[in-house]
Amino acid sequence: MDKIKNYFQDIYQSFSLGKLILGILVLEVLSFTAFSFPELNPVFFVILIGLTLILAIKNLFWGILILLGDLIINSKGYLFAWSFGNFSVSIRLGLFVAVFIAFFIWIIRDKKIRVLEWSLWKPYFFLIIVIFWGVLLGLLHGNSLANIFFDANGYLYLGLIAPLVQAVRSRKHVLQLFAVFLGAGFFVMLKTLLLLFIFSHLVANSDTFMAIYRWLRDTGVGEVTNMKFGFYRIFFQSHIYTVFIFFFVGTQLALSSWSWRMLKTKTFIFTYILFAWSLLNIFLVYSRSFWVGSVATMLFLLVWIFIKEQKSGKRIFGLLAILGVTFAIDIVFALGLVNFPTPGASSLSATSLLSERTKNITTENASLSRLSLLRPLTQASLNHPIFGSGLGSVLTYKSSDPRILETNPEGWYTTYAFEWGYLDLWFKFGFLGLLAYGYLLFSIFKYGLRRMKEKAFHLETLALLFSLLALIATHCFTPYLNHPLGIGWLIFVSVIITLNAKYDKEQTVVQQFLVTEPTSI
Repeated sequence: MDKIKNYFQDIYQSFSLGKLILGILVLEVLSFTAFSFPELNPVFFVILIGLTLILAIKNLFWGILILLGDLIINSKGYLFAWSFGNFSVSIRLGLFVAVFIAFFIWIIRDKKIRVLEWSLWKPYFFLIIVIFWGVLLGLLHGNSLANIFFDANGYLYLGLIAPLVQAVRSRKHVLQLFAVFLGAGFFVMLKTLLLLFIFSHLVANSDTFMAIYRWLRDTGVGEVTNMKFGFYRIFFQSHIYTVFIFFFVGTQLALSSWSWRMLKTKTFIFTYILFAWSLLNIFLVYSRSFWVGSVATMLFLLVWIFIKEQKSGKRIFGLLAILGVTFAIDIVFALGLVNFPTPGASSLSATSLLSERTKNITTENASLSRLSLLRPLTQASLNHPIFGSGLGSVLTYKSSDPRILETNPEGWYTTYAFEWGYLDLWFKFGFLGLLAYGYLLFSIFKYGLRRMKEKAFHLETLALLFSLLALIATHCFTPYLNHPLGIGWLIFVSVIITLNAKYDKEQTVVQQFLVTEPTSI
């Protein structure tokens, strides 16, 4: 356990997690302030973009850390925005542009475009070509320009590959990426639990209740839904990163040797909290897509541990027992949080908490809508099975979503965004799109399995690959591989597992133009 303790300790010491969490908290307060006083939004927007540009010009890697943090805390990218009439520019897009400007400056400084020497540039280039093909095909089919733009917008994050490869050059950089990943993820989990407490105790539709609700909804950070019994479902799109944390931390804990002495250390306690809270968040977001993706990945992980890692059945049983105990503690914690005795507190039982989202799977509105989409989307994909219908292509189907029924009692709904992730790829890009993504994922896993042969990085790489496998599984039902959240994680994993082994072993790389390593943002 000393080895795994030192590993996580190195991560936590590579970057000030306290300052990171405090910085995120300040941003959240500023976002709520800007939402309450809209005239401040463009002011904060310009200041944040300007600071990011300055930091990224000084050290491109700082800009990368900011982008990673934004992905995790800022689901749809609109914590801050600058509106021009009916059009709004998200802070995510602004940060992306700022880092890209800095990237071009760094190319001039480095006199080298490192991504052209990167081992995975071919599969990524192939995928980008297919994306451009989807845009062209959408134009040829006469699809709405607005639909094409917003449909392609998610794939824009593929451009992050170039600055990321340019910036990440050392083992210390990798540790700092992990620190921001875990620190920002911890903040999201903490925020979720805090919001669960607030909504479970505030009087529904009170001024404070509605102010927080509208802030979450209108900034695109998350959704809040009353699930009966006074329990509120708090869902952020970026909760997918709690799934990644669960497998990144859980895989390494599961395959490490433990000692009683280690269980008392601050490093282990915080790491276990990350694991336990990520499991709790996966449950509390009440996303069946997350549940199915996580369970499928976990089953594969257990098989891998038994066959490839050659752990005994007794060890597997022990891991399942620890998982069960952790989940039980999580449920007790959640019940205590919701039922905490204050005015307006809810009365929620364990049975209600566990059964509310596991019953009526085939009759619940969201499930019905998803099932109603399956047949027409499959049939539409068969119209152009090889090359697809292009980005911005729309489909009309009958939905059971209450929000749609309010405007159209018959439930007919036309959209270019679909829940079935791989069918969405097939419909818009044909088998060519599935081939491009398949080639990329195969290449990533190939390099990952190769890196696992390096004993020092075996567990780390295995954990990253299983977090990526969870993304692949979840994308079946909720699309993430066409969204910055999923694409961002895909790129970060790709860069980390393909880092030259000599960089990992030497800890640092001679960098002519990089200045002082960042300790905080």
